[in-house]
Amino acid sequence: MNTKLKSDYEKACNAYLQAFCEKHGYDYEDATRSWVGGDVGGITECADYIVGMDDIITDIDRDAPEDEFVKYYDYCLRVGSIACGKISTPNYSSWLSGCPRMSEEQITRLEELQRDIRKAERELEEQIRKEKF
Repeated sequence: MNTKLKSDYEKACNAYLQAFCEKHGYDYEDATRSWVGGDVGGITECADYIVGMDDIITDIDRDAPEDEFVKYYDYCLRVGSIACGKISTPNYSSWLSGCPRMSEEQITRLEELQRDIRKAERELEEQIRKEKF
C-alpha cells in the first residue's frame, strides 16, 4: 500500500470536511472523529447530519448557497420516508442544478396518505385481535 498516497487522500478529504464545517458552522473536530468505521472520505456525521464525501465535495466545489444543503437533506429525509423509500431522491449535484422535485403540497399530501394507511393498518390489527380470527 502506498502510505503517502493514502495520507495525501485523507488530508484532502479532511480539508474539504473542514471547509464544509466552517461554511455551515459545524464542529470540525467532532466531524473528523465521526468518519464511519474510521474510513476517511466515506461518510461522516456533521452536527446531526449524516454526510457523504460526494456531498461535501459538491457543496464546496459548486459553492452552494449556505442553506441549500439543509434544504436538500430535509427534502431527501421526508421523501425517502414516504412509501418505504419507493420514491427516488436526487443526488446533491442534481439538486443544485435544479432537477425536478416534488412541491411542498405534494409531499404533504403523500405524508397524509401514508398516515391514513398506517392508521388503517392499526385499526385492522385491532379488529382482528378483537374478533380473534
